[in-house]
Amino acid sequence: LIFYDGSKYPLAANILAVSSALIVGLSVNFMKLARENNSALMLYFWICLFGTIFSAPSIIWSDNVLKNIDIKEWLLVIVNAVVVFGAQFLFTWGQKYLSAVRNSFIQFMKIPFTLVLSIFFLDEVMTRRFWIGCTMVTAGLLIDTLSAWQMYRIKKT
Repeated sequence: LIFYDGSKYPLAANILAVSSALIVGLSVNFMKLARENNSALMLYFWICLFGTIFSAPSIIWSDNVLKNIDIKEWLLVIVNAVVVFGAQFLFTWGQKYLSAVRNSFIQFMKIPFTLVLSIFFLDEVMTRRFWIGCTMVTAGLLIDTLSAWQMYRIKKT
């Protein structure tokens, strides 16, 4: 049930990831509803503001705030913030033009992208089962996209 592959990461991390996926599934539906009448930037602003308020106490009361942070770490934080903002903004923007399910389904492309990028950036080693699963996800996305494209062409004529 939990996608544990025996890697160096603990089973608890896999349980947290599945829990996160459930919450993301809820948020996609709520975002689709909110996106019908609100701009992507406004919605993302409120999400970030809530996150800031929610996480501020743990940052403020932490005993190691800003300790031993060098320029490399600051650059990593800034790059990560820009990338995460860009990804979430594009996802939120797309919610207006796609169904919640279609937008989420397309988001599965993050699996092959993460797979390839984690090999380059993190030197992670992927099992054959993971490669097979990733290939199946990509094939499913291609089949679905081709089917949707054919349906669009049929409706257009």
